[in-house]
This record gives sequence, C-alpha cells and structure tokens, in this order.
Amino acid sequence: MKKNFTLLVLLGAVACMPDVPDSMQNMPSSVSTIRVCSFNIAFLGLYTRKDNEAVASVLAPCDIALIQELTAPPEDVVYPDGDSDAADAEARAFFSEMAALGFSYWLSEEDTGPGDSLHSAGSDTEWWTVFYRDDVVTPQFGSLAGFIDEPHAAHDVFARVPYAFRFEIVGMALPVMFLNVHLAAGADATVARADEFAFMFQWIAGAIPPDEAVFIVGDMNLSGAAELASVLSENWTSLNAQCEKTNTASSHECYDHVIFDTSKQTSVVVIGSFEVIDLVDEMRVFWDVSLGPYVGDPYVHDEFLQYYSDHRPISFEFSVERL
Repeated sequence: MKKNFTLLVLLGAVACMPDVPDSMQNMPSSVSTIRVCSFNIAFLGLYTRKDNEAVASVLAPCDIALIQELTAPPEDVVYPDGDSDAADAEARAFFSEMAALGFSYWLSEEDTGPGDSLHSAGSDTEWWTVFYRDDVVTPQFGSLAGFIDEPHAAHDVFARVPYAFRFEIVGMALPVMFLNVHLAAGADATVARADEFAFMFQWIAGAIPPDEAVFIVGDMNLSGAAELASVLSENWTSLNAQCEKTNTASSHECYDHVIFDTSKQTSVVVIGSFEVIDLVDEMRVFWDVSLGPYVGDPYVHDEFLQYYSDHRPISFEFSVERL
C-alpha cells in the first residue's frame, strides 16, 4: 500500500504538505526524485530455487536498493585477513539479473554475524550490498563509509554490525548516507535491539556532519509500534510509524523501516510515497505453472520464501535542495 503524503525535512522543520514543494519544481536537470528500496531477500545466495528474475523485477523502479540477508559473495573476494573465496553461483545469478536492469553495486568487504566465525557462505552470516544507478548517485568510499564498528563477528552490541553506504547526488555534490541494518531477531531480543539503536544514534551523532542526511534502513525486527516508539531517540521518526505489515506470512509484523532525524538541517527533502510492496501479489505473474499451483495462492510459507522472500520490499522517495 502506498501512503501519499509529503514530509519535508528542511531547516529543522517537519511539515505535512498537500503538494510537492515549489523548491522541487526547480531542481537541476541532472537530479530528479530518487526512489530508495529496502528488501530482505530471504537467504539470497543460499536457496537454489530463488527466482532471481522475478525478485529483481520488484527493484527495477528503484534508484537505490539496499539488501539484507545476502549469505555469500557474488564475486571472487579477498577478505581483510587475507583469506579468499570464490564467487557463489546463486548470489552471482541475482547480481547478473540486477546488472541486466542497469544497476551497479557496492559490496561490503566481508560478512557479519552473531557467531564467532565469518566467511561461511551460510545463513549464520550475511553480506551488505546496495544496488544503485550510477547516473543518479556516486558512491563515496571514504572514511565515513563501511562497517560502523568492529569486530564484525560476535560483536558486543550488534547481531550484525551495520554498514554505512554513502553517496553523492550526481550533479549536486551533496552527500547522503544509508545505514543498512538487520537487527537482533526474536521476541526476547527487545533489550538487544534497544542497545543496537542507542549505539547507532550515538555513532551518527559523533561521526556524521550535522548537515548530512542519514537514513537507517532495513530489517529491524521490531515487535510493533510500542517497541518502535520506545527505541527512537528524540526527533527520530520512521516512515512506517503506523507499523504497516512487512512480512509475507499471515501474522502482522512491521519489521522493516526507514528511520531518520527530522531535526537535522539537511538538503534532503523526504517525500511521501512510502510503500510496502505486496510481494505475494507481485510474484504471481512470474510463477511457472509447470511447478504446480502458485505457492502464494494458497500461501505456503516455506516454499514462498525460498522462491522469493518472507519480507515485503519497502520503498520511499527523496529529493534535495541547496540550503
């Protein structure tokens, strides 16, 4: 469901606007509204059944697509400790589909997870990646980008250490940062998630210039609106504040969010159009009928997540203007 509203984050003000601000009508021709997507693609790189063409198609309208649960590298890698691994065939297949849609990508230098070891190419760790259109944004690989803390395994606070993807808007030299996250899971992990949020807010306050827009995006495993309200620091809000369902199962879970600081004096204008995409409905047309009845009708959870995911993608739009 697409929510039609406009939320202006500019000069420290937050306002609900019925129309697009006049300032957006006069933007440089090199910049248009930028659509950002976030998608936890269940164990991408692990399931051989994954319908990569179908899953990639959901992300085709996006300019930036942040992914969670990539379990293996899509390319040959040399880790920071000198070890190496060959490209994973299942992961590479999805990246090939995204390349066919015109996306470039940025991959973390290694995986991260709650256990004591990494580099397993299994479901116990995951890689961070973002797909982007290089005529819209340019990656900034400097000191502010990358994992926000060490170690990347068995971290004292994080189940998976978040990764900062920093971009500049093409033609405007204006930075924007996306903190890709997959927080601790489970009903018994509310304290752990609160600690993860507190760490991120402190890191952003200490590391990121006050005029730079930062979005915390991804699978936050929150139990509902009450937990969301309890973990947000002052002035931070979620575009999914109403906790719209983002899982594909029958239960109502609002795991996935876009969180940002409404008090920051940034050049980013966050537009409405926050949307939770109905993955079960979207994937129907891609189903191979030779496999039998569509696994989304009736919904078969364990089958559906292997072909597609157990999360619905979310998206939002932003634009920029010079202060």
